[in-house]
Amino acid sequence: MGAIKDQIGEYDAALNLYQRSSEALKLAGIPDDHLQVAELKMKIAFVYINQARWADALDTLHKVKEIREQILPASHADMGRTWFTMGIALRSQERYDEAFDHMKRALAIYEHAYSHGHPHTANTYNSMANLKAVQSQYNEALPLYEQAKEQFRQFYGTDEHSDIARVLNNMGQAHRHLGNLSKALDYLQKALKMRQDTLGINHPDTATTWVNLSLVYRAKGDLKIALEHAQHGLNIRRAKLQSEHEDLVEIENFVVQLEQEILALDHIQIT
Repeated sequence: MGAIKDQIGEYDAALNLYQRSSEALKLAGIPDDHLQVAELKMKIAFVYINQARWADALDTLHKVKEIREQILPASHADMGRTWFTMGIALRSQERYDEAFDHMKRALAIYEHAYSHGHPHTANTYNSMANLKAVQSQYNEALPLYEQAKEQFRQFYGTDEHSDIARVLNNMGQAHRHLGNLSKALDYLQKALKMRQDTLGINHPDTATTWVNLSLVYRAKGDLKIALEHAQHGLNIRRAKLQSEHEDLVEIENFVVQLEQEILALDHIQIT
């Protein structure tokens, strides 16, 4: 029940249910250093992450790590999950080097625990690449994205999957920031088609790729094409998101900005 409450955004209710579960474990005589306690604390940490309570999440995750380290081998996949989740919390605190180190430890465990590609391994590569990208280290991000794409491809046995589209979208963004606009368009157009095919034409992630394509066309100076793409993203987000959602507000402002830039350019051409 707690997991369901967490998924639908009722975080306080989720924490209350997890607290009841904790009390039930104590009544059942389960010791504080039991793996069941660690797993429950892990779920609580995820709620804290969803609430942006990073310090609480890290404190809880440290307790999870202490319990698991006493019982599990260092190469156990659950240890990898612990290191990775700590990396997520550290990233959100902008402690990027620490986050990268934690994810690197998770990656080493996952590569030992799984073979022939695995979503945990792929997601870790993707998250490590995102850490490089947020620090504008795009040339370092791209090989990590490539590894993520290959891991997903091996696991799913296809080049067409929403997870692969997510990585292609990220690679397109990295190339845009590097000024490789032709490559950026290529990756983003592939991501758009894949997201339309796997997620649907009206999915918020599809909207994100429309917006990212718009940014590339704007960088190329093709403002009217950029506006067309941005409006596609805007229409999807208006249908899917609340009016105050930051992603919707962002694209609304971007569309207005593009319209103003086009008007200014038309005025210059007339005069």
